[in-house]
Amino acid sequence: MVRNIPRHGAPLPPIGLRNNIEFTNNQRYVEYLDRGNLPDRNFIVVRSQEYGTKYNWRKTYKVLLHNNIEQVLAESPLRYTLWTCPCRDKAAVCKHILAIVRTYSTYRFRF
Repeated sequence: MVRNIPRHGAPLPPIGLRNNIEFTNNQRYVEYLDRGNLPDRNFIVVRSQEYGTKYNWRKTYKVLLHNNIEQVLAESPLRYTLWTCPCRDKAAVCKHILAIVRTYSTYRFRF
């Protein structure tokens, strides 16, 4: 998901703004955030890797943070206990959380 590779047989998700959530050419699965549009909320939207397929046409996950986005990304994105995902993944840390952390782990160095 971090490298924008869809699951086999799934189309590449579209880019653009939908419901105030932005996806770009470089971030088709993990919501695009920057200093200019950093929302004051406690979740980040991640698309399913099967987004666009027959049974997961527009499947997304709201990955919840235990604080606001800016504070978690700037101070401690690698503390997985600060994240909660509603997916059914049985792993200790699901791929949706890992995708966000890999995308934004260098967040404080981007600006």
